[in-house]
Amino acid sequence: MLDAGCQPSSIILNSLMRIHAKAGRTGKVLQLYNQMKRLGCEPDMITYNLLLESHCKDENERMNASTFNTLILCVAKFGNVKAVRRINEIMKEFKYDPNPVTYNTLMKLHVALKSTGMVLKLKKEMDENKPNVNTYNVLITMYCEMENWNDAYELFREMIEEKCLKPSMPVYVMVLHQLRKAGELKKHENWRQRWWIEDLLAELGDSFCGLTFLIEICRHA
Repeated sequence: MLDAGCQPSSIILNSLMRIHAKAGRTGKVLQLYNQMKRLGCEPDMITYNLLLESHCKDENERMNASTFNTLILCVAKFGNVKAVRRINEIMKEFKYDPNPVTYNTLMKLHVALKSTGMVLKLKKEMDENKPNVNTYNVLITMYCEMENWNDAYELFREMIEEKCLKPSMPVYVMVLHQLRKAGELKKHENWRQRWWIEDLLAELGDSFCGLTFLIEICRHA
């Protein structure tokens, strides 16, 4: 088909993947999935279901947390909460504990669905799994978009003072903007002058990114 110059569709490639998945040929399923990406065919829910099915059936295929995280990330792009939860359940059945990547992906999905309660539940579970920079970026961004400056600020402070993590430039700018908008000028000025800003600027140097950072600070100062 390819030799004839014909472009296979996702439907055709999914059909071939299904044949190999039923025969337990996980390697072939993965080859077709990689070929699908190279050809620019957009994977769909059927594609990811077949990937999961083939991995679960193949006793010789060593699955790990990264395997499940990849599947969760891909399925989450479709906003299919039911499918994501099912993959998470299977992950636990295989005795693989969710890691920060798992939690961050789930949290992003629920933020997009405006399910704040579920996001906070995941954050509580994650406190035992060492939340990272991405975790705080997701949470702070969520609160800033809700214009909830108080919770955004508390997480911002916790991130830096308790976890010794540095926020990304967009998150820093968002929090500064929320503090200024709320009239919390003392907190705004305090954080604007913190020592780690100089450290961050030193890392950025004279690059375009450094200039962009300064422009953003001036805009929201």
